[in-house]
Amino acid sequence: MDLATQLQELRVRAGDPSIRAIERLIARQGRQHPMARSTIQDKISGRSPINLLQVMSIVEALAEHARLNGIPLPQQDIDHVVWRERVAASLSHSAGQISGRGVSTSPQRREIDWDVEALKQAHMFDLVALVDEAKGSEVANWLPKVIRGMMQAEMSFTGFLESAAKDSPNGVARTVAALNSEFPPDESDSWGNPSDPWHVSENDRAIGPLLMHAARVHGAVSSPAVVAGLRRANVGQHVNDYLADVGRWHLSHKIEGAVNHLRVTGLGKDADKLLALVGEHRLASRLLEVVKHFEQLEREEDAKSVLRGVGDGDWYRVREVDKSFRASGVSEKMLLELVRGIPYGRHAEWAQMLKESGSEEIAELALRVKDDPPF
Repeated sequence: MDLATQLQELRVRAGDPSIRAIERLIARQGRQHPMARSTIQDKISGRSPINLLQVMSIVEALAEHARLNGIPLPQQDIDHVVWRERVAASLSHSAGQISGRGVSTSPQRREIDWDVEALKQAHMFDLVALVDEAKGSEVANWLPKVIRGMMQAEMSFTGFLESAAKDSPNGVARTVAALNSEFPPDESDSWGNPSDPWHVSENDRAIGPLLMHAARVHGAVSSPAVVAGLRRANVGQHVNDYLADVGRWHLSHKIEGAVNHLRVTGLGKDADKLLALVGEHRLASRLLEVVKHFEQLEREEDAKSVLRGVGDGDWYRVREVDKSFRASGVSEKMLLELVRGIPYGRHAEWAQMLKESGSEEIAELALRVKDDPPF
C-alpha cells in the first residue's frame, strides 16, 4: 500500500475531514509555514513528492480532528515512528524505481532558498557569489564564511540560519559543528562576563538561533536524528540547548511525541532531560499545560519530571512558576513536586529568599520537603 493510500485511509478513520478543516488544524500546530490546501490535497492524493514534515503535519491534524470529534485514533495509527518508517520505505521504493531506469540513487540534497538581497544592497558581492556558487552543496562548507562576513558588518544573519535549519537533521548537525569551529566558545560561554553581563559570544550568536529554528523544524519528528547527529559531529555540548528549545516552542502533544521518539530510539536519558528542560525553560504561563497533558495520559512520572525541572533554574524561577500555578488553582500536591526539584540542601536558603520576596506559601512548602532524600 503506497503512502498516499495510507493517508487517505487515515483520513477516513479520522472522520473524513475536509481539506479546509485539515488546513485549519495544521495552522493551529504553530508551524512557521502553514500548508496550503492545494499542497495538502497533492500529498493525500500522491501527486507531489514525499516530504516527512508535511506528512507528519497531516497525520497530526487528522489525529486532532478525530480527538475533537470524539473518535480518537489508536496510538499505533498515528505513531510518529511508524509514519517515519512508512515515509522512509516510500522514499526507498521511489529511489529503487529511479535506479531501474538507470538514474543514480545517491541521496539528493534538500533544496533551500537563500535570500541574498541584503547582501546585494550592502554591496557584499563576494558573499553573494559564494552563496550562488554553493547552491546545492553542503551548507556546512560555506555558511560559516557568510556568517563571519555579516557579523563583521554588524548585519543580521538570522534569515540565513533560519534557512539552514531546513536542512536535514544531519546537515544541521554538520553546520553546527562548522559554526562551532569558525566561532569557538570563549570563557564567557561557561563563566559569564562580569564586566558586561549582557555580553553574547559569537558562538552563541551563530549557533543559538540555528538550534532554535532547528528545534521548530525538526523537534516534533526528528529529535533523535538531531541529537545523535550533534554528538557524532563532536558538538554534543549543544544537545541540551537544542532540547531546551524543543521544550520552549512546541505544543504539549508534540513534546510528548519527541519524548516517545527519543525513548524508542534508545535515548531515554535525553527524553528525561527534555522533560526537565521544559520545567526549567518553558514560559511559566505555558508550563501547566504540559504537566496536565502528561497527567491526563496517566504518565505521572513524566509530569513530575517537568515539575522538578523547575528547580534546575533558580529560586526566582520557582517563584514565577508558583505564581502562575496558583492563578490557575493547582493542587498542593503539584506544588510539593515543584519544590522537591530545588537542589538538595538548598531548600532552607531558597525558602528564605522566597519568603522575603513575598511568596510565603511556597516557601513553607519548600521547608516541608527540605529533609526528603534526593531523587
